[in-house]
Amino acid sequence: MNYKVSVVVPVYNVEEYLHSCIESLFGQSYKNIEIILVDDESPDNCPRLCDEYAVAHENIKVLHKKNGGLGYARNSGLEIATGDFVEFLDSDDYIENDTIEKALHKIVNDNADVCCFSCKKLDVNGSITVEAVSFPPMLRGEKVKDILFPIYFGGSQRNGGKEKYRLGSSCMAIYRRSFLIDNNIRFESERDVLSEDVLFNISVCQKASCITFLNENFYVYRENLSSLTHSYRPDRFDKACNLFEREKQIIVDQGERNVEALHRAQDSLISNLIVSIKQCVGFANMSRKEKLKEIRRMSKGELARKLQDYPFDELPLMKRIYIRQVLNGRAALVYFMTKMKC
Repeated sequence: MNYKVSVVVPVYNVEEYLHSCIESLFGQSYKNIEIILVDDESPDNCPRLCDEYAVAHENIKVLHKKNGGLGYARNSGLEIATGDFVEFLDSDDYIENDTIEKALHKIVNDNADVCCFSCKKLDVNGSITVEAVSFPPMLRGEKVKDILFPIYFGGSQRNGGKEKYRLGSSCMAIYRRSFLIDNNIRFESERDVLSEDVLFNISVCQKASCITFLNENFYVYRENLSSLTHSYRPDRFDKACNLFEREKQIIVDQGERNVEALHRAQDSLISNLIVSIKQCVGFANMSRKEKLKEIRRMSKGELARKLQDYPFDELPLMKRIYIRQVLNGRAALVYFMTKMKC
């Protein structure tokens, strides 16, 4: 087996972690690898480090581009990739040494468009958490859409959040490059929608004739306290609403009402609403009055319409009470409940 695998690595402000990311690629048991480092106008020493790696290793390409965000950086790398298969790797993460060998073997043997696998989380203390995974060996034809389409809209908040299958980010897969190119599957900008991965994965599900799976935790996701729930992002909920509207339109365009997909899109909106309020209350440099005003802003608008027909009774009791207070505009109570949990 001598297929070339292109690994696209967007690089931005990860000087501390770039070495371990690239070393995990050098250490792969499968050697026919093209490494594409996409410098997204990183403000640290990453541009210089990328160039030094390229000089020292002939299988590394470096692309310096104007800052456009993670999604567009991945697209730029994909455009210059020459491999038969493509993998995306975030530059503060890394993969286990047998990842590419095993994923490539599975995707080729199953003649699949995509091979998915799972991850483990590395926290700030160096502890690794491994999530139990259970995928079907392979899905082909209509089963791809029937089973996976709703799941790609996100995890369920309902009934305790128990899932038969969990699908992760676009980094937790290897793709046949011709499949992505021929179907014009690209990433959106996370500056417009909250998650570039979700819409990409949905497009993959809509176009794939076969997706195969490995029940192994190959991808190592590094927890970053400067991101996600540990900092205040004023536009987070607006982007979450933009994502929901895009997801809803995709469901409509399918030509039939997929209730579970819609409910999962609403699940994600609720989850992002809670995170956005938690960010505001816990981390925003605002007065209490300003925070209450921001909570009211998030609870007004068209939130009630977006959550119309959502099965609130299936949520855990405390989460159901919390969301009801948000929808009823009780900002002070929501503030207090959030403060107690922060």
